[in-house]
Amino acid sequence: MSLSSMWRFLFPPPRYTVTWRSALPLMIFLIVFAALCSVLVWTRRFAFMNYWGFSALLSAPWVWWMYLSGLGGLQRLRGLLALLLRLTMVGLFAIALSDPRSVRESDKLSVVYALDVSDSIGTESIDQALDFVLGTTEKKSAKDEAGLVVFARGAAH
Repeated sequence: MSLSSMWRFLFPPPRYTVTWRSALPLMIFLIVFAALCSVLVWTRRFAFMNYWGFSALLSAPWVWWMYLSGLGGLQRLRGLLALLLRLTMVGLFAIALSDPRSVRESDKLSVVYALDVSDSIGTESIDQALDFVLGTTEKKSAKDEAGLVVFARGAAH
């Protein structure tokens, strides 16, 4: 396969005339997507740990070009709907690659104690550990949380 035939395979000639108006769906999608992600970060609802994941959006112009080539044989309205769905999938894929994290801010402190009550631990050590847990939980503020996980040889059902 020659380079020119591979190029024509990846970027077939458009079925429709390429104008600024034909690029509107792509531009609107990119603007809305960027605005949505910016608002989510600005309002501290989400944080993206890996901004390189948004490089997947570089495939959006190719998806748009394939819509213009019309190889799916869809009519204009159905093709436009398919384009918007495909661009949405590209956007969701980019978000997934960007490692989104939900951000919640709280002044609450949560502590979980783990207590081993197996046979290898003496009852005196267990009593000391329980005294420690009770002592520290009595000193915590009302908004803080504390939990206790008790384990031994087998897990509790």
